[in-house]
Amino acid sequence: MIHIVLTSCCDALVISLKTIYQSTCLPHGYLSVRKYLLKYPFLLASISVMGLLLIFRQIGGLDTWEMVIYDYLTRRQSHTSQESRILVVEITEQDIRTQQRAIMSDQVIAETLASLQMHNPAVVGLDIFRDIPQPPGNTELREQLKFSNVVVINELGDLAEGMVPAPDYVLSERVGFNDFVLDPDDILRRHLMYAFDEEETFYSFSLRLSLKYLEKQKKNLKVTPSFLQIGETVFPRLRPGAGGYQSIDTAGYQVLLRYRSPDQIAHRVSLTEVLNGQFDPASVENKIVLIGTTARTSKDYFSTPYSASVEGNRAEHKLAGVLVHAQLTSQILSTVLDQSQLIWFWPEWMEIAWMMSWALIGGTIAWWLKHPMELGSAVGIALTSLFGVCWMLFVLAGWVPFVAPALSLVITAGCVMTYRAFHVTHYDALTGLPNRSLFLQQAQRTITTIPKKTPALSAAILFLDLNRFKVINESFGHQAGDQLLIKVARRIKACVPPNNPLARVGGNEFVVLLSRIKDAETVAAIADEMQAALNEPICLNNQEIFMTTSVGIAMSAIEGREIQADTLLRDAHTAMYRAKALGKSRQLFANSMHTVAVSRLQLESELRQAIKHREFVLNYQPIVSLKTGRIKGFEALVRWQHPKRGFVSPGQFIPVAEETGLIIPMGRWILEEACRQMHGWHQKFSQSQPLVIGVNLSSRQFTHPKLIDEIEQILVETQLDHRTLKLEITESMAMSDVESAIDMLLRLKKMNLTLSIDDFGTGYSSLSYLHRFPTDILKVDRSFVSRMENGDEDAEIVKTIISLGHNLGMGIVAEGVETESQLETLRLLGCEYGQGYFFAKPMAAKDAEQMLERSPTW
Repeated sequence: MIHIVLTSCCDALVISLKTIYQSTCLPHGYLSVRKYLLKYPFLLASISVMGLLLIFRQIGGLDTWEMVIYDYLTRRQSHTSQESRILVVEITEQDIRTQQRAIMSDQVIAETLASLQMHNPAVVGLDIFRDIPQPPGNTELREQLKFSNVVVINELGDLAEGMVPAPDYVLSERVGFNDFVLDPDDILRRHLMYAFDEEETFYSFSLRLSLKYLEKQKKNLKVTPSFLQIGETVFPRLRPGAGGYQSIDTAGYQVLLRYRSPDQIAHRVSLTEVLNGQFDPASVENKIVLIGTTARTSKDYFSTPYSASVEGNRAEHKLAGVLVHAQLTSQILSTVLDQSQLIWFWPEWMEIAWMMSWALIGGTIAWWLKHPMELGSAVGIALTSLFGVCWMLFVLAGWVPFVAPALSLVITAGCVMTYRAFHVTHYDALTGLPNRSLFLQQAQRTITTIPKKTPALSAAILFLDLNRFKVINESFGHQAGDQLLIKVARRIKACVPPNNPLARVGGNEFVVLLSRIKDAETVAAIADEMQAALNEPICLNNQEIFMTTSVGIAMSAIEGREIQADTLLRDAHTAMYRAKALGKSRQLFANSMHTVAVSRLQLESELRQAIKHREFVLNYQPIVSLKTGRIKGFEALVRWQHPKRGFVSPGQFIPVAEETGLIIPMGRWILEEACRQMHGWHQKFSQSQPLVIGVNLSSRQFTHPKLIDEIEQILVETQLDHRTLKLEITESMAMSDVESAIDMLLRLKKMNLTLSIDDFGTGYSSLSYLHRFPTDILKVDRSFVSRMENGDEDAEIVKTIISLGHNLGMGIVAEGVETESQLETLRLLGCEYGQGYFFAKPMAAKDAEQMLERSPTW
């Protein structure tokens, strides 16, 4: 699903980028862009995450977190000195108790103003609403407010909304509005300096104070559509999308605050100290003096970035309104007179590029680093670096988004990790092709989309197996084998029509899905093209390698049948194995193949039950000495008497047992039962030379690492004489791995066992190896013995084998003796032993025992 989503996103993205890339870095247009993005999915993930984050950011979804970071960075700034141009006269709780009233009378305020005016303040700001007279002292206060250096405050808004006007006798140019703008989290970070409507302009309290202070320096205010200018200093308007702000109201002329820490805003004296003259006159002269309350009971308190730095009740750590005005005024003065920088922002396109760069960093880290520890460390280092850059820029008065790029980095890394996990789960790591699981999903969708009303159309699966691939690995090594598989995958892909999935489903097995096929001839033509491409030599380690393939084909609509994708894949696999068995290059699946496969699976299941319930019996065929005509021993042959099927031929169940490994427990039981039976006959029939029991070893048994231990244990348990046990292996088994076979035969020979090579003449023995085998008996295959009477050629072959065995010091057993003529010929040729229907068919143990009692001779 993730791959589908990413691919769909890729298509949508490429449509918008197509024109750009066609004319620039990727001249091949849509397909080139799509191929490039799918080759490096972290690019696609970065762009997709960026798009989603930009939408979320645009609607203000990240504002809160960005403002939290802004507060944190603000608290980490250091100011070396206190603002010296401002004095705050604060009305404290003690002053309220002294005056015995919560709201100071006009008389007290008038006396305070008079006391301050005696020391020539540059400006006096009265941060106390006086819209309602507070007798006594109304006349005195009116006189004091007539001074040109006194600025008073009002609150903007409609009367219905609680507007608080300034005293009507104060000129408008000495009135400033309460300029506090709270963010959605009720924290004061912005400063509304100036506003206007169609009829009137409005100056903030702090702007009035600052302009009055700067009058003597002739630094007047200039208003333009995009900024305020005081003297030569420009105050750009806060715009939407600045820094971490996206959804705030930026009406009027606002700037972002650069806070001083609360204890560095301004020098402070109490109202009582001013009234009593207990202050330094120098702190007033040519200064801005602000008068306001700091008493908690006034509720004139506001949250600032510093409020969040103290745990507990944040309301106890708010800043009094008069101190906030001092902060705002200090910022204006510092900017104009000290050239302190205002908070600046990048243009929106730079912020987007900033976010995109960190998204690419996150995607790149997740794409190239595989180890979880390395990946986690790299992401941590990247986030730390991001924060360090943002902090450094903030020190330089730049507010650069942190949360948005951090999320870009982390989410992109997460998406790429998820995609990579999906890729590992659904794609082959070596070739990059889909694996079985993803291929089945793709195939099922394809089969489902084929119109049922159009039976002429079908989907087909081609199952390709590289023949003798094991030889390549053994000859050149697994690394070379991997390179071969990559080249094979490329060749197959070049032959597959567009939009038809190709997958690697096994070590050297590939499958191709063909959709909307009209007939089997079309599929066969594509299969022939693939095989022709793969038959071309492949250069590997500076050597040309020639490969052949076996192809199985299954179609989803043959004779009107409709099947599932996994069933279709199974059928193609079955057809491939059928092609191998028949030595054909390709094979179309037929229903009969499935029937055979089901029957074989059923046979395997029943075979397991047969081993568990001991449904097998041993038959014994005598081996006769051609010199004496008497029985020399028996060959133990396993038979299966199925409770429902009856007799099951060894030719049916032995190959299944070999392939499934069930021959191991079955062979152990055969060996144990044969040894037990022969020991019983030794006890009952005493002869000068004890009877020998022959037991066939399968190839699985012969290479089984515990064979020697199992034989030792069985011989101990059954108490059979080692010399009377003859183990028989086929000629082809001995020659499949000569050195290992010789080693195993030598170990068996040390146990004083008799060793025999069965079916001699049908394999490909090399005489240079045969003399190294420590075997005692050669068994001439029945195919030569049965044809001795048909001509001299087969008789000569038997004669040659007998002569070869004698020259190597081995005895000879002729299998398949069925006539007296064959018996006489073998005696004339000097053959020691014979076995076949002429003497007796394989028989049950009780019948073999009766024959021993009769002691026949031939």
